[in-house]
Amino acid sequence: MHTNPVIPAQNNQFRSHHQGGEMDAGGLALRAAYDALAQGKPIIVQDHDMQPQSAAIVAAAKHATTSLAAFAIRHGSGLLRVVLPYERTVDLMIPSMDSSFDAVERMCVSVDALQNITTGISAADRGRTARVLADPLSTPNDLVRPGHLMVSAVDPCAQVSTVSEAAARLVHEAGCGSAALVTEIVGTENPLGLACGDEPRQFASTHGLICISVDEVQRFTAVE
Repeated sequence: MHTNPVIPAQNNQFRSHHQGGEMDAGGLALRAAYDALAQGKPIIVQDHDMQPQSAAIVAAAKHATTSLAAFAIRHGSGLLRVVLPYERTVDLMIPSMDSSFDAVERMCVSVDALQNITTGISAADRGRTARVLADPLSTPNDLVRPGHLMVSAVDPCAQVSTVSEAAARLVHEAGCGSAALVTEIVGTENPLGLACGDEPRQFASTHGLICISVDEVQRFTAVE
């Protein structure tokens, strides 16, 4: 997989609580997660420190190569999605399918890139669509609706409480824009369910990936 040099975070809206002080294991994991995302590598985000009930493969959508998308599709639930800020989905004219304005995460209409794809379902095509969604210069005319890549919207300024919100915050803090590529990991003991318990960290260890929890992201980042 092609790697990119580490890109320092450009965002001043959020601050890491460990900056300027001694970092514990959680703070070090957070920095490692930023570095991995900036280099185009996926990470694992689980919903809780203790007894997680779900976990996801997370990457910066701007780095969604064919091999990265294929890895996520192979080991994930098959529901590959890009998490964007609410405002960006409005800018791109990707309508919400959720009628509740109080929803933490709103599922939106699926999309495909307009150009340089075939059927839209392959890893190459979904990776291409993810990169189009991540490109700040993309316009509504660069997308076809509906398509094969799911989109969800979150409030980037909300307190982190879900995997999707944590993914969006981590990608942004890593200096990789505002679009996160996300898919939940399927369980090994129960392949009909999601990875839980020790499975997310075992998966991360097997594939040499950083694993971090929503709790850690919540503790070590804050909206200023």
